Amino acid sequence: MAFDDNFQLTGDWFSQRCREFDALHFHWPEYLIRDVPAWTNRVPQIPGAWRVASFLGWRSNLKLLRRLLADCRRAGKRLIWTAHNLIPHGNRAQRFALAAYRAIAESTDLVICHDQAAADSVKERYSPPGEIVVMPHGNYDGTFPPPGSVQETRQRWCVSMDDALLVGVGTLRRYKGLEIVCQAIDGLKASPTIIVAGNPSDTSYVEELRRLASRNPRIRIEARSLSNQEFADLVTASDGVLLPYRSITGSGALLAALTLRRGVIASDLPLFRNTVAREPQAGRLFAPNDVAACRSALEDFLAIPRGQRAQAARRLADGFAWNKVIQPVVDVLNCWK
Repeated sequence: MAFDDNFQLTGDWFSQRCREFDALHFHWPEYLIRDVPAWTNRVPQIPGAWRVASFLGWRSNLKLLRRLLADCRRAGKRLIWTAHNLIPHGNRAQRFALAAYRAIAESTDLVICHDQAAADSVKERYSPPGEIVVMPHGNYDGTFPPPGSVQETRQRWCVSMDDALLVGVGTLRRYKGLEIVCQAIDGLKASPTIIVAGNPSDTSYVEELRRLASRNPRIRIEARSLSNQEFADLVTASDGVLLPYRSITGSGALLAALTLRRGVIASDLPLFRNTVAREPQAGRLFAPNDVAACRSALEDFLAIPRGQRAQAARRLADGFAWNKVIQPVVDVLNCWK
């Protein structure tokens, strides 16, 4: 059984559902902590009341999570955590989300990491009692609808077919470092069009990106979530995907780009480095937070013939088919029988 984003933990959840599963699989523990509608809906209209109610709700949810983990251990249920992040991305409930990560890590029978660097970091930070397995992130074959016409998509986004187009897509958070690219294109000989599109999770960061865009007509900020069709269309209509992250544990965005035959311009972090090294024409890397290095990487990337970039990206994606990458986890599960 796996928890999705809409899951709401209650005190009697385990007693009601325990016969339905042999294992619980956690992905993003922070979702179990930060959603507190039962508390915030009762907030009186007085200054500071929402913060107090949120604090009490987060604390209550953390207590419920620890109780759930203890109930599972007593009942012999297996606990699995896919460590998409080493720590939660910044949010209002950061203190409690960090505690949730630690509670799950210290109770788990199996931690799934997407590369060896992440596995080493999880071991160093949490010393989980269970096994740590490296299972690369699978590709997205069959996930996205067939992309539409590149020409029609570019017309819809008001981008000429003659222009280079680079996109940064996904939830807009500060750790993604997109402002580095926005600064780097100023010095390019042939400046590409940059479209940054995604859910505005961090409003102050979105405003920072908009300020940069206001000084450069080549930068466009679309602060809204894209549908799967819009995502597939925009990425396919682009020349490449921007991944200038400051830090990373795992990246679905990387595999999404490769699946859709688009190379990447990414920070020189272990996950990106080890992946792109297999097909150098599928991307270019640069030192994190380095505007000049980013500018050089952008120039080098766009100098690679478009067809060669696309073919290299798809070859990489083929190597991450789910029936291949899942095997290390299957081996562990078979030992549990």
